[in-house]
Amino acid sequence: MGHLNTESLRKLKGMASGIDFIDDKTRETFVYFLETKDQVLAKFQEFKTMVENKTEKSIKTLRSDNGGEYINKRFEAYLKAHGIHHQRTTPYTPQQNGVAERANRTIVERARSMIHDRELEYEYWGEAVATTVYLKNRSPTRALDGMTPEEAWTAENRSKLEPKAIACTFVGYDGNSKAYRL
Repeated sequence: MGHLNTESLRKLKGMASGIDFIDDKTRETFVYFLETKDQVLAKFQEFKTMVENKTEKSIKTLRSDNGGEYINKRFEAYLKAHGIHHQRTTPYTPQQNGVAERANRTIVERARSMIHDRELEYEYWGEAVATTVYLKNRSPTRALDGMTPEEAWTAENRSKLEPKAIACTFVGYDGNSKAYRL
């Protein structure tokens, strides 16, 4: 887990930053946008709720750098109250959180490429980051033997023998999206 390295973009236009959470096993990445760093705890709480509701599993360990947004009494108390081990990297050793550091670099580089390729204003960096994360989650990776993070993440939610579909009855078309009503 780490912060998206968007310092150069934020300095240019005074933009908000982002935080990402990465499941170490599946490499599924989740990104949240922040107006200020004091929102990190609230975004982590939102992420934790989503993970637990979707997977019926709890977060066991949070790995982060030693940033003040993680190292404070409120955040530490929250982690302790929920039995989450906080693993912090040694200062000035980003390689200890290599998965997050590499993901952040990839996300920022791809988002920057999208913005410059389309000659967009920097105010669209959040859209480019969200698109990059979406595509990253759906692209095969060597870390998963060619499987996508999305496939690995959703496979975690069911056993191998469970059906992949459910029987439905077509009842019409959804007027608000490109979908069927079943």
